[in-house]
Amino acid sequence: MKRIITILLAAVLCVGTMTTCVLAAASGNDLGIAAFDDEMNERFPTAWHIRNYGLFAANNLYFKGGFTIKAGESLTYRFRVVFHEDNSAVADRYILYANRER
Repeated sequence: MKRIITILLAAVLCVGTMTTCVLAAASGNDLGIAAFDDEMNERFPTAWHIRNYGLFAANNLYFKGGFTIKAGESLTYRFRVVFHEDNSAVADRYILYANRER
């Protein structure tokens, strides 16, 4: 099983943290958002940029340096975003995502 790193969002900043799963939840609340990274993404694991005012961004281009996409080429990032009411279900959702058929 892949390692899941949890970052609780209260008055805490998460800037440039690299992880396969980010969990953000308001302090004292069971509602939250989890973002699952895909290991096929360019420069996996993704560097995350999270602030306590609502910013929740995958930000490899800033934290890992620029990236050039040549004319006619493309780049695709894959993530799964889960909105949840209970943190206990997040690990199970991540396991399903990580082990899905591709």
